[in-house]
Amino acid sequence: MEQTHTVQPRQDDPAELAEPLEDAPPSWVLRTPTRRREVWPLPALAAVLAVVLVVVPARFGDPVSIVVGVLSGVAVAAGAVALAVTGQAAYREQSRAASWRFHVVGIIVGFGAGTIVALLGLASGLFATAATSVLLTAVQFFHVARSVPRLDRLVAAVSATALAVGAATLAVLGLTLPDVPEAREAVWIGPGALVAVVATVVAVLQFRAARTAPLD
Repeated sequence: MEQTHTVQPRQDDPAELAEPLEDAPPSWVLRTPTRRREVWPLPALAAVLAVVLVVVPARFGDPVSIVVGVLSGVAVAAGAVALAVTGQAAYREQSRAASWRFHVVGIIVGFGAGTIVALLGLASGLFATAATSVLLTAVQFFHVARSVPRLDRLVAAVSATALAVGAATLAVLGLTLPDVPEAREAVWIGPGALVAVVATVVAVLQFRAARTAPLD
């Protein structure tokens, strides 16, 4: 008597069937402009900030604030031009190298402008909201980014170090100089010292994170 055998379908391991997925592109690649109108928001924002840095001290500040504001405005304006040039190149070429150049310029201009605004706010005797917002923005940026390159960490660390040194210097000047207006002295010593401490912590954390961060 002939016996029949039921052939059982092969149960393959899902792990064996799964094909390796290609790594998703880094966040900075995904931010490459793909339409011409996407090139201009960042340069325009930097240009507006440059104008504000010049006009506000000229209207309300003392001679020292005017000079610092003009120099800061010129630096940010140069950053706006660099953003426009590299953004246009990234849009036109659609290459990884062009996208990386655009990203590098954007990171340097962004953190540099934030540091300038924070230090100007402290030096002018304004409340340290500007400095605090810069730090919170940096923390939020690294929190939501899928992958943060080492360069970003290093730029953030250097910017935080500059902010810490500037704020600490203002705090010392507020304690030692006799002719500082009382309102400005209070900001330098109080919020200035607090910003120096927070910025120092941020700088240390970013330098440590940079050691293990991916190159791109």
